Amino acid sequence: MGAFQSADITKHSFKYMHNLIDDIQRGKQIKMVDGTSHIIDTRNNGFKKLVNAVKHQNESETKKLLNLETTLVLHDKTLFFKLSSIDKIPYSKSGGSGAGAEITKLSESAVCIAIASLVHIGTFNLDEEETIKGVSGVLDLGSQSTTTEITRVMRWLKTDEVWLESVIKTAKMIISKLGITKSHHLHRDSVFMNSLYKQFQKNLKPLNKIGLRVSGDKWNPSDIWITNKSKISAFHDLTSLNSFLLKSFCDDNIMGVSLKKVGKTVNFNVYNLPTQKKLFKFKCITKPPKPLSSKDCYIETVSGMKMQIRSFGVCENVQCELKGQYANNGKCGHGALKHIIQSLTNTKVYTNKEIQAMNEDKIFNELSKFYNKCFSNVNSSKLKQEFEKKSFSNDKTRLDFLVSKLQALQIASAVKSDKQSNDIVTAIYGYAHSMGLSEMFEASVYAKVY
Repeated sequence: MGAFQSADITKHSFKYMHNLIDDIQRGKQIKMVDGTSHIIDTRNNGFKKLVNAVKHQNESETKKLLNLETTLVLHDKTLFFKLSSIDKIPYSKSGGSGAGAEITKLSESAVCIAIASLVHIGTFNLDEEETIKGVSGVLDLGSQSTTTEITRVMRWLKTDEVWLESVIKTAKMIISKLGITKSHHLHRDSVFMNSLYKQFQKNLKPLNKIGLRVSGDKWNPSDIWITNKSKISAFHDLTSLNSFLLKSFCDDNIMGVSLKKVGKTVNFNVYNLPTQKKLFKFKCITKPPKPLSSKDCYIETVSGMKMQIRSFGVCENVQCELKGQYANNGKCGHGALKHIIQSLTNTKVYTNKEIQAMNEDKIFNELSKFYNKCFSNVNSSKLKQEFEKKSFSNDKTRLDFLVSKLQALQIASAVKSDKQSNDIVTAIYGYAHSMGLSEMFEASVYAKVY
């Protein structure tokens, strides 16, 4: 157990105080540092004043009230408590929940709310009523009503101070770097935001001669958009749309931002500006400790970036994922990866179905051939011996390992052997990092916080 200190009052945007008040108002037993638990009276004027002080983030008034004998009192008036009497542990658990689709939506909405609050109110407040009153008019957070979404976000953030800190740091970085003002509106999954991606798909169609399925995220991976416009005109081609968005970004009129959970450090970059170089030099294929120690292969660039090639589902075709210091930096799906390799190297990449149709002797012969192109000589019988020592939960995961490893080695060897290895790496990076695919489309300008 640990007692609350005076400094805990304002921590994490008064998070502890909001949660303590919520528990008291729900009639929960409040745990004390002496091991006892009590229900606090919500009817007295002192407690009502405390609720109001926390609502308005009045630090001095909150401190004063939490040290008075008239604030935290039992129903029968026989006992009162100061803040230092209460056990802090139930309110200081960090939560730290990970990603997941629902958490992703909440965190994106939370960043919009935090930006709007910091700009319009001057502070970020976990009180639902105050936030709705202060910023709901400049938010469009999708199909759900704005007030409902704000309430959902506030209740979630009160349970998770790790995400709370990430959201506040992200919002402050965006305001600082992009110069957000009171004229801007914040969008997540709004009609305006979706209209941009519809324009992309409409103008991509005439360019897509190779039949790749290209999501809007590959053109612009922004999770939220910040704008002082309510709608855009129709565009006759992708170049015009990209030019419009580039000018709008530079003029602070329409700005898309890709979001990642941040930690102690917060990084900010803008991508797809005309002046940026898009060349990434190939360095090597990372040699594994043993030929079959994993089902993946890594391509390394001179700059230190790594690209991991592997399957992401059982017996699915491989994809390429960019690996960064703080987060994964995007994927190049199998269709785009296969197209890049086959168009630049004339290598026909095996499909997962073709590999599954092979007998194991054929698979190990192919593994040996492509491993030898990447690294040193190893014969198929040694590979088979190494593989037999591995354990798998079932036959499907066993086959998945072979499918993934063979496709990964085939792609890695094609990159290493080709004279255009720098072009291949640049093309994979460009697509995975939403910079476009040269013969199909140029990607749109966006900022990223990570």
